[in-house]
Amino acid sequence: MDTVDQAVFPFGLPVVKLFQTDRTPKKVFILGVYSGTVQARWLERSGKILARALPVASEPELYWCGDQERAEQIIKSINIPEELGLLIPEGKEINGPIGRSLDKLFLEPLGVIRKDSWLCDMIPFSLMNRGQRKAIKRYSRLTADSSLPLPSVPSTELKNQLVDSCRREEILAEINESKAEILISLGDLPLKMFLSHHGLEKVRLADYSIYGRLHPIKLGDREIQLLPLIHPRDTLRESGYATRWFEYHKRWLEKDAKELFKNI
Repeated sequence: MDTVDQAVFPFGLPVVKLFQTDRTPKKVFILGVYSGTVQARWLERSGKILARALPVASEPELYWCGDQERAEQIIKSINIPEELGLLIPEGKEINGPIGRSLDKLFLEPLGVIRKDSWLCDMIPFSLMNRGQRKAIKRYSRLTADSSLPLPSVPSTELKNQLVDSCRREEILAEINESKAEILISLGDLPLKMFLSHHGLEKVRLADYSIYGRLHPIKLGDREIQLLPLIHPRDTLRESGYATRWFEYHKRWLEKDAKELFKNI
C-alpha cells in the first residue's frame, strides 16, 4: 500500500495513493484530477449527529461507485474510542457519485466499459475541498483532548503544486503503457496542468468550438486522439457553470457520442 507521507484522515487511517490495477492494454485512457474519499456520518452514542459527510478513508479503487457493503467494511475497520461515538456510512448520494456518473454518462454512451479503460488521476490521492475541510475542522475541535492524530489530508488549494514534472512523466508513462488510442480528459485541469506541458495550446473546454470531438495530438513520441469532456463532478452540481456545460454534454450524448468510436 503506497501512502502519502504521514497524511491521515480523521480517526487515523492513512491517505492511500490509487493507481490502475489492471495493466493490460486498453481502448481509452481517462485522465481526471484527484482521488475521492469514503465519507461517513459521525454520531454520538445517543444518535445525535456530530458531523455529516466526514471523509475517513481513501476510496477502495479509482472512480469508486460507492457500494454500501464495501463502505461498511472500511468504516468498521476504523478504531474509534467509545466515548467519541460511532461512524456509519453516508448514503450513495455522498459516496461514489462521480464513479457512477463516469460509468453512466461517459463510458456507457460511448460503448466502453471499465475493462476497456485505463483510469488515472493527475493527483493519485485524496484532497479536501472546502466543505470537507469544514467537517474536518469540526472533528478536530471535538477531538482536541483525545490521543487521536490530527488529520492532515492535503487541501485542493495545493493541487497546482502537486503535479510537477516528475508526476507528469509518470502520467505519460502510464499513457504509453496503456497503449490506448484515445485520451479522455475530464474538465479543464488535465488540459492546463498536464497536456499544456506537451504542446497543447487549447487548455480550456471553452477553447474548443464544438464539444465532444476527437482531436489528434502528439504526446511524447506517439500520436493519440484527445477527447476533452466535462468532469463527472459537473453532472452533479447545480451552479451556473456546471449546468451550462452539462447541457452541452447531454446534447452530445443524444446526438454524437454513439457514433464517435465506431471507426476506432
